[in-house]
Amino acid sequence: VGRSVVVNYTLSGTATGFGSDYTTANGTLTIPANARSANITIGSIVDDNLYEGNETVIVTLSNPSGATLGTNTAHTYTITENDTIPSLTIADISSAEGAFGANSQPNVRVSLSHPSTQSISFQWETQDGTATSADADYSVEAGATLYISAGDMFVDIPPVILGDDAFENDENFSILLTNAVNATIADGTGIVTITNDDSAPSLSVSLLGNAIEGNGNALLRIEPSTVAGLPITFDYTTSDGTASAGAEYSFTSGTATINAGVPDISISVPIIDNNVDNSDKNFTFTISNSTNATIAVSSASVSIIDDEATISINDITVNETANSATLTVTVQGPITATNVDVDYTTANGTATVGNDYTLNSGTISFSSSGTPPFGVSETKTITISLSDDAIVEGVEYFDVNLSNIVSAGSVVMSDGVGRITITDNDAATVDFNVTSSSGAESVSSAVLQVDLSAQSTSAVTVDYTVAGTATGGGTDFRLANGTLTIPANTSSADITIASIVDDALVEGDESVIVTLANPTGATLGSDIVHIYTITDNDFVLPVASVSASASVSEGAGSHNFTIALDVAATAPLSVDYMTIDGTAL
Repeated sequence: VGRSVVVNYTLSGTATGFGSDYTTANGTLTIPANARSANITIGSIVDDNLYEGNETVIVTLSNPSGATLGTNTAHTYTITENDTIPSLTIADISSAEGAFGANSQPNVRVSLSHPSTQSISFQWETQDGTATSADADYSVEAGATLYISAGDMFVDIPPVILGDDAFENDENFSILLTNAVNATIADGTGIVTITNDDSAPSLSVSLLGNAIEGNGNALLRIEPSTVAGLPITFDYTTSDGTASAGAEYSFTSGTATINAGVPDISISVPIIDNNVDNSDKNFTFTISNSTNATIAVSSASVSIIDDEATISINDITVNETANSATLTVTVQGPITATNVDVDYTTANGTATVGNDYTLNSGTISFSSSGTPPFGVSETKTITISLSDDAIVEGVEYFDVNLSNIVSAGSVVMSDGVGRITITDNDAATVDFNVTSSSGAESVSSAVLQVDLSAQSTSAVTVDYTVAGTATGGGTDFRLANGTLTIPANTSSADITIASIVDDALVEGDESVIVTLANPTGATLGSDIVHIYTITDNDFVLPVASVSASASVSEGAGSHNFTIALDVAATAPLSVDYMTIDGTAL
């Protein structure tokens, strides 16, 4: 056709436009001149998560211009469903039974796996479990029908639970789903647990007196608040407090039963007689997981009264200027013996004998006149001489160890190591040895010395940055920002300006400025900036010129010519000259 053809089209069908299933709207199609076809596109077909079944888009042509309608004026496009038919799942719930005559209707939810555009129906019925309709636990239902409307995701089933006043175990019955329409059944059995809400006896645990370490057992009583009409069971166990199972008592656990009609039971826990320390210890006895009873008091703390004395030594911190350090040794009873001896000796840590402190050892003797002996703690002191040196060492320590307790009573070592921490009174500063230096650019490297004011037993680090008029990176030299480490027990280290470039450029003198910052193990001194000057060894020769021609009288005798330079000479120079005949000979 030698002209364009225009035809209107409308969209209908079971699928929904406007972005729900697709976006194409009614419109007009133009078939260009000299063309025999053109396309209508059903755009942006939506891949949703709704189960809809297959849907159709019907495109109908009308009102052509430049042509007449043919026989195939309608096209049906089918959008095939790729979502599965939804499935039903029923929940399990728990609900209190309520008092006699007070019925309840809890909601048992039936949910869809995903939405559907179709209405869904199913039937439900009840089935006995440990709860039965014959015992009036719930109302029976057989074959009721419920619906989930299109687009909804759930519906609730309201079974009837019949209340009573009997103390009994929790019971359950089932709700069964059948005959689903437009859905499958994934989980068709919901368990409804009727929880007993009638009062049950409550259990309490108590200790029948504290335990003495050498007296055998601790006795615990477990008692219900009322005598039970059903057997009561519970678990019990011990757990460490300050007392440890296997050291102060025997771990005990198990399951016990209080038979119907029995007012209480007792459980014993063995106590271990040891020689570990003198402090009273405790552990906890706990009951749990009771049946046919609640738990009002679930635990009791059991105190073990100890029968040993302890000996200990304290820790202290002193500055090395103190010249001495004094530790305190303590004996805490009570025990039956009146005398306790203990040996002591010093031992190196980071601080060493001869350098930081003086070797010391000996025996301390305690004698108590108290009743009972050592019922009140008694103390003795040990004094160690310290050395105040000029070395930067940081914080150091050494120990005083106790050993060889001698006593007629039972005495144990609760803390046998006394630590003396020595804080340093020396501090080092770090800075440059000199603040400036220089060298010709023909000198390939330069060393800048960084000094400590005093040696340190630990490495000292200091950051440095590089600036100045000279250019690094290999243009004039090589040295980047970095960190310098001064090793332990040394007093200096070097920063090297490397690969100084001897070029042929006239640059003038240039500088490399190195600045120190952020030291560790020392503080910054006063000379933290060093300026190294690279002196230029290149120059430009000046241009010499003779003064212009001049006329002189023949009788003048002589004439002076002026030799001029375009720039001042940086060093002495010479120039040759000669006369050349003109018309004068």
